[in-house]
Amino acid sequence: MKIRPWAKFASDLPDDHIEDGPRIIQFGGKSVARAIADILRDLGYKVSEPVYADENGWEVYVLAGEPRRRLWCQVTFMADHYLMFFGQNSWIADLFGTRHPAYVDALSRLAAALADDARFFEIRWFTSDELYTGATGATCPVEV
Repeated sequence: MKIRPWAKFASDLPDDHIEDGPRIIQFGGKSVARAIADILRDLGYKVSEPVYADENGWEVYVLAGEPRRRLWCQVTFMADHYLMFFGQNSWIADLFGTRHPAYVDALSRLAAALADDARFFEIRWFTSDELYTGATGATCPVEV
């Protein structure tokens, strides 16, 4: 199974990046992170409000499955929107090539919901190795 936890996409949600001259007051992406949190809630997950992460954008914490698994989503805006969606201890999963079913299910369901939501478009999914290589990405984050 190949997992692509990174998405690059466009959105017509309002730009909420705030600058005061050369100083950045708030990095953008909050409206997108809030919309993604709402989508995850609508899918039945327990989801935090977006948390500001400075230049990294906005983080959302998710509980999924039984027993509850901690998942983490970050939205960063840099000309395009970037989303990363990881499970608890994802680095261990990367080492051993396994992913918890609750994570795979949440990632798949989020991808389907984003694809069906007109506010999000040009969505492409990537592995960490593919993201900045010029690869075209995939239409789905989970490849069996």
